[in-house]
Amino acid sequence: MSDWEYMDLVIYENRWADSSGRSGCFNKELVRDLGLSAPFWGQALNEIGHEGWELCGWETYSSGLHRLLFKRSKVRERVEA
Repeated sequence: MSDWEYMDLVIYENRWADSSGRSGCFNKELVRDLGLSAPFWGQALNEIGHEGWELCGWETYSSGLHRLLFKRSKVRERVEA
């Protein structure tokens, strides 16, 4: 049976923060210049994916806040004798 670890990612307007303490801003000018009408989160999601995280849940609130839940297999630390 796999052990999992979880991470929350909260996105509001052009700001994001995750439960590991990282945070940042999306480039609003890039979103506007590309003509995107939906939030453009590719940079942060690609980085999270490269770290082994998989999206397992998503909530959108009426305030425009989005909460994404990710999971990945927990790596057990090896103890050297």
